[in-house]
Amino acid sequence: MLGTECAWIDMVISTSSKADWFDTALKIVKAQGTKAKPGLTYGASKILQERAVYDFVEKKKDRLGFDVVALLPVYVFGPPVNTFIDIASVKPGSLSRMYQAFNDPDGKNWPERVSQTDVLVDVRDVAELHSRALDTEKAGGERFILAGNSFHWQDAWDALNVEPKLPGAPVGTPNAEKQVKHRLQYSNKKSKETFGFEYRSNEETVRDSWAEFLKRGWIKTVET
Repeated sequence: MLGTECAWIDMVISTSSKADWFDTALKIVKAQGTKAKPGLTYGASKILQERAVYDFVEKKKDRLGFDVVALLPVYVFGPPVNTFIDIASVKPGSLSRMYQAFNDPDGKNWPERVSQTDVLVDVRDVAELHSRALDTEKAGGERFILAGNSFHWQDAWDALNVEPKLPGAPVGTPNAEKQVKHRLQYSNKKSKETFGFEYRSNEETVRDSWAEFLKRGWIKTVET
């Protein structure tokens, strides 16, 4: 099972077959080389990675006793289960992004966040769907986008202030999310129907993540 991320263009993305690829990223990276934007380079590498697996399975299909399921998660958020203590040791990614946002809710050190939207998927949903893919026969050879709902960081602050309000919950700028264009929407219909699955809400993901960060002393504005 594989993980791939698509982004950077205004569209509705629905992965339903091996015919659906973001080949634009490959063309741009090939043309621009090391001058291509990191996000495009990352996306291109994921495309090549997934195709390499399909090529391997096709060449070895007479000798292999398994097929391939491609699980393509969007931005993975959620409460960590790792036992590490030092958040500073975490490499750049969704966990460090949550830490940065939780400790800078007004975006003073990350101003572009105010004008950005994401699409999230809860890490626990990703884990569960990996498990289901192992024993769902009709998933064999298929590709699935794993995605929850469109998300703006103001949605997070609103979620934290829903009763019972969580300690240290920032208010942010209410209604700020309504001023931002949601660049991407991902269709999760195929994964929901194939695996009989319902994704967690962004509110649950954010509240559980904040609670875990509080427990670990990772929210600098809240005394523990």
